[in-house]
Amino acid sequence: MSIPEKLAALEGSWTGRNRLHLGDWAPENPILDSDATAVVRRRSGGQFLEISYTWAYKGEAKEGVIL
Repeated sequence: MSIPEKLAALEGSWTGRNRLHLGDWAPENPILDSDATAVVRRRSGGQFLEISYTWAYKGEAKEGVIL
């Protein structure tokens, strides 16, 4: 089985903004914005889609992977 065409069309490099919401939207819990990147690739002969992404939290670089 392969990944759906609509998801495969997302393959490539992406940039944008991340908005992190912590708790309720009270003044002491502001929404934190940071630059973000993502790289979307096919894996295992097109059976899986991997999304590697980065963002920042209070100036500290963060990263993650979704398979």
